[in-house]
Amino acid sequence: MNRSRATLWAGAALGVGLLATSATAAPTADAEIGVRVGGNDEGVEAMAATLVLPAAALHRLLEDWLPDRTEASWEIGAGRWRGYGDDATFIAAGPLLHYSFRDTPLALRLGIQPTVMSDFDAEGKDLGGPVQFTSHLGLEWSVGGGLITSLRIQHTSNARLYEQNPGVNLVAIGLSRQF
Repeated sequence: MNRSRATLWAGAALGVGLLATSATAAPTADAEIGVRVGGNDEGVEAMAATLVLPAAALHRLLEDWLPDRTEASWEIGAGRWRGYGDDATFIAAGPLLHYSFRDTPLALRLGIQPTVMSDFDAEGKDLGGPVQFTSHLGLEWSVGGGLITSLRIQHTSNARLYEQNPGVNLVAIGLSRQF
C-alpha cells in the first residue's frame, strides 16, 4: 500500500475510533462532526474532517420551497487532496440540504460549498485557480446512537472563474457523529 493511501486509511481509522468512543453521549441531531475519505480513478485521494451546523435562518428563508422532512444546515470541511503528483490543503463551507425518507434510517444530502485550495496546478492538471466550488449528492444511513455512515459523489471545479476549468470528480465514504 502506498504512503498516501496508508495515511488516508489511518486517518479514517482514527476518526472511527474517536466517533466510537463518543457513542455513549445522547445525540440531539443539531450538529455533527465526522471524517470523509475518497478518491477517483485518476489517482486523486482526499481526506477531510467535517462539521455540520444547524442553519435556522437559512431554513426559514427556504421553508416554503423545501419538501417536508428537509432541513437546511451549513457544512464546513477541511482536509487534503493528493493526486497528479502533488497535494493540496483545502477548506470548504456552504449550505447543505438534508432530506429524510419516511420510516427509514436513510436520507439524501445535497450541497455546494465554495472551496479554497492551497495548490491548484500539478503535473498537467491545472484547476485554474485557488477558488473552486464543490457540489455533492450523498446517501446516508443513520446506524443508531447518533452514528451516520454516508456515500457521496462530488464535483469540484471553478465554475469558469478561470481559463482552465477541468474539474475533479470524487466518490467518498464518511462517518459522522451527531451531538
